[in-house]
This record gives sequence, C-alpha cells and structure tokens, in this order.
Amino acid sequence: MTFYGLITGPLNILLPIYAKNSLHEGSGAFGLLISALGVGMLLSSLLLSLYSPRSMGVCIRNAFMLAGLLLGGLSVTHSLPLAVILLAAAGMGLSVTNPLIHTIVQKKTSPELLGRTFSTISLGFLSGLILGMACLPFLLNSIGPSRTVLVMGIVLFSGAIVVSAPLMRSEKQLPTDSESTRNLIGLQQFSPVEVRED
Repeated sequence: MTFYGLITGPLNILLPIYAKNSLHEGSGAFGLLISALGVGMLLSSLLLSLYSPRSMGVCIRNAFMLAGLLLGGLSVTHSLPLAVILLAAAGMGLSVTNPLIHTIVQKKTSPELLGRTFSTISLGFLSGLILGMACLPFLLNSIGPSRTVLVMGIVLFSGAIVVSAPLMRSEKQLPTDSESTRNLIGLQQFSPVEVRED
C-alpha cells in the first residue's frame, strides 16, 4: 500500500501540470484525464465484483507492473486521446490491487489482530502519500512533468518486483475453503455434547 500511496497522491496533483506542459492543453484536458483515471478505477472494482482471480498475489504483481508500463507510455505521448486511454488503463491497474491486498490480509490475519494490521496498512499508505507529495516539487523543477511521470512508472514497476516474493509466500500460506471446512468439522467433532436429563 506504500507504493499505492506513493503514486496515486502525487499523480492527482501532477495531472494539471502534465496537461498544460506536456499535452499543451487546458483545464478541459485535465478534467478528461482525472475522469479517465476515476473511470478506470471504477471499472476495476466492477470487474472484481464479477470475477475473482485464482492467484491474488500474481494479479497484484501484474497489475502494478502493467500500471508502471502504462505510466511510462503516458510520459512520452503528446496525444490527449491516447493519454486518456493510457490513464484509464493505469487506473484499473492501480485500483485492482487495493481490494485484493485487503482480502489477503483478512484471510491471513487472526480477528484479534485485524485492527493493528489495518492500522499498519493505513500508516504505510499515508507515509507513501506524504513522501510522494514531498518529492513531487523537486522532481517537477528538476526534470519536468513528463519525466516525473516516467519516474513514477519506474517506481511502480520496481515496487511490483520487490513485493512479488512476499505476496507469493503470503498467498501460499492462506487456507483454502476446503481446508477451512475440514478444520471446522474437526472442531465440531471434538466439541462437548450437552446431555439433558429428563
């Protein structure tokens, strides 16, 4: 979630500057870009409500890597229609990871530790958000908006590689539905039986 905050926070601030300096467009272009990002995120949520991936870890890794590549493409384009398409697709890749990460955490974490775990996740997200916004002015002044988008894509792609192995290990340790059912049946067999005296 740190990488998610590191990219999504600065990206919303960067888009109007990118629209003006890289696409040479005005506020209307910014509206289209931010709408495309939102539509992509909405579509990913709808997709997950209809389809559940077999391997959530692989899906998260591939989504981050794809979003990184799409941001790389966004950094070199000067066409508004193409930028809208790339940003919508990148929004899908960015947003699809959020519910999947929370699903893994809920399945892996015991109920009494869920509060602490989600607090840690929120802390990581906010830390990435603050760090990304703090670095954004320096990057814009040093290399400009297009190359800043490229840096975001590289960070996202690299982050997918870094978190890939821990995600795979976490998912392998998740109990399957059949295992959970067998465990529940086993507990019921050993539970005390109430005997009534008439």
